[in-house]
Parts: sequence; C-alpha cells; structure tokens
Amino acid sequence: MKLGNREGSRVGQLSLVLAAGALGVSLGCGNKDKDETAATTVLPYSGIAIAGVPSDYSSSKLFFQPLKDGATTGDLRTLLSGESGDPWLTTLNDKLYFFNRTGTSSNFRTIDTKQSDGAPGTQVRIEKPGAGDPHDALWLSSDRVLLAHYVANKLVVVNPADGSVKQEITADWDLGADPQAVFRPEAFYRVNNSVPGEIYVVNQGRTADLFGYTGAQQIFVLKDDGNTISVVDVDTAKEKVQGIKLKVMNPQIIYAGDDATKPIVAGFCTIWDTASPCVSGFERVDLAARTSTLVLDRSAATEKGNGSVIGTKNGKYYGVVAVSDGASGYKSQLQVLDINAGTAKTFYEIADANYADYSLGYDLSSNKLYVGEKKTDGTGQFTIFDLTTESSTPAATLSLPLVPYKIKFVP
Repeated sequence: MKLGNREGSRVGQLSLVLAAGALGVSLGCGNKDKDETAATTVLPYSGIAIAGVPSDYSSSKLFFQPLKDGATTGDLRTLLSGESGDPWLTTLNDKLYFFNRTGTSSNFRTIDTKQSDGAPGTQVRIEKPGAGDPHDALWLSSDRVLLAHYVANKLVVVNPADGSVKQEITADWDLGADPQAVFRPEAFYRVNNSVPGEIYVVNQGRTADLFGYTGAQQIFVLKDDGNTISVVDVDTAKEKVQGIKLKVMNPQIIYAGDDATKPIVAGFCTIWDTASPCVSGFERVDLAARTSTLVLDRSAATEKGNGSVIGTKNGKYYGVVAVSDGASGYKSQLQVLDINAGTAKTFYEIADANYADYSLGYDLSSNKLYVGEKKTDGTGQFTIFDLTTESSTPAATLSLPLVPYKIKFVP
C-alpha cells in the first residue's frame, strides 16, 4: 500500500514526479536520447550511471555499472558520495553531468567514464541557482548549455566550464488567466543537433502551489543562432508570447517516435492533482503546423501517473502508475501503452515490498527496459526486461545498496 513518493514539502514530493520527464525521455532529457529514437541501431552503451538515495532522501551516491553487449558486467562502482538528496544527471557531449541540487544552491560535476579512473571533475557552482533545479539540459556548443530551472521559473544558458551565466531567456509568456501562475519549464526537445535551429520547451502550466493547472500547458518555441537564443511567438495577434497548446496535464516528456517533426508528448494526472477533470494521455505535436492532437486519451483511467514514462523503439510506451490497493493506499504497476492500437495494459505488477520509485530507463542499443524498485530495507534494485520479445517476465535484476533515484545510460 505504499507509493514511491518522497516525504517532505509539496515541492519536494512533486520534484520527483515532474523531474521524471527528463528521465523518460527520461523521461533522457533534451539531448541525444530523444534524437536517437528514430534510429534503428545505436552503438552499445559503456555503462549505466545511477543516482541512489537513502530512504530519508538525506544524501545521495552516484554509482556506475559497466555494460558489455547490453549486459551488466563487473562490479558496481561508487563515483561520488555524500551529495544532496535531490540529485539529477544527464549526458552532454558524451560526458556525464551530475547535478547536486539543494534548496539554496545548484552545482554540478562532470565525469568522463571512458577514463580509466572515471574520476569526477571539480564541482562547478551555477550562478543564480534555483531550488530543485534544473529539470532538463541541452548542449548547444562547447561553451553553452541551456538549463530549464523549473522552480526558479527561468531558462538560462551557462558555460559548462565554470557555470557562469551567458544568457537568461525571459519573455512575457502566456501563463493563463491565473495571476499567480509561473513559468514551469520541464523538458527540451530539438529535432536534430544542427545549429541554428528551433528548440522546444515544455511548460507544465501549473499553479503556484504545484497542485493545480492554469490551462497554459504548452510548448514554447526558441530559436538559436549559434550565439544567442531568441523567443518565437507562434501567434503574434495575441498579447503575450504564445506556444503550441497542449491538452494533457502534467506534460512530462517529448519523444521523437517515428517522425521527429511530429513528436509525442505524454502527460498523466497524479494522485496529488486537484484539477477536475484532469486530462491524461499522449499527444502528437505537429511542429510545423504549431498544433497538437490527443492520440490516446487516458483521462478516464482510475490509475494515476507515478512520475515515469518512457518510449521504446517498438513504438510503445511504458509507464509506472499508482493503483488503488482498496485500503486507502496505492501500489505500483508498470503499464505498456500503445498509441497506435489505443490500448493500455498491465505489463508488470510490482511487489508491495518493492514498490516503484521514480527511476525508469531504456537501453536503446540492447532494447532493455530498467524499472527502479525500492525495497523496505532501504536498498533497491532495477528489474530488467528484454523487450525484443516484449516479455513481461524479468530477464535479470541489478541490486543496489540505495534506492534508485535517477538513471542514465552512458556512451
């Protein structure tokens, strides 16, 4: 009857749910993972970076698990220890970035896992950090990285070498009629790695208390000329800067699918949401037409989003959901969602003693799905599924000394 949420403030709880879009697409987030989805093959990953946390989320450790031909090999290594209880990691320009996030600061370390020692670089502090940030990052060039500061409500370009701010992107965004509404940048998307080009930013359209919606969930459009990012208003007839309107609430991921110019956005209502009705499901976004169409409506589903959803090369999506246990509590379940067939089915029942946390990862090269689970003794594991046969029987498990919090496959 447990639900894999972090205890603490509302922002603390929801940071797990809302940041997971970066995992799924984690989802990876705004980098090569989304661009790779249209590819048929990719080079095998060298390993998996895993951020683990204790049950009280008081700190974290960064682990590295080597991979060979898509299978775990060798011992789990500890790269970092004693970091914040709200870590985030991503790969940028073939290096691993580990963000240490606290309520008053934000900093990161770079790790080149290809080096023999895999030693972390010097910790770099980000200027003007925001609490619980960032939720996504996008590599623009050797001296420019775009960050989505979710709680601080802004987009910032920083120099990855020293964390200095090179540009802060501001605009009179359309945030709905709620005067207390704030900008909530959750995820980036880019059709390819060319510069200049358009960059797409998912705004979640949440109320200031993070529990409701303003009706302004949309994708804002940016333009990068290689030196400066500018804001593109898709409807200049209206007073404020307009984006591509979305119907789903809590939009979490933007995923290339079979057509990179018409990506998929997933949004699932959670047990914390107060909006009624609350729209859940998948939308296909036409970037050229600046429109979006709901292609799988899950609004009537009794289960709620549990923070993680990810797309795979078989064209299906896998999401962790919270299901009522009939006794005023929730249990976790993995669903497989097929937007072409219009179906959502139970794929894997997670044992109550091993309820799901918010780590969900997909190894595109070996077509394997990793589902993070939290054990009652404070340890964790990844249950691994081989999706080549789409079997719901686990192919393997990877035990962890802490609860899996974030996962990233490393080139």
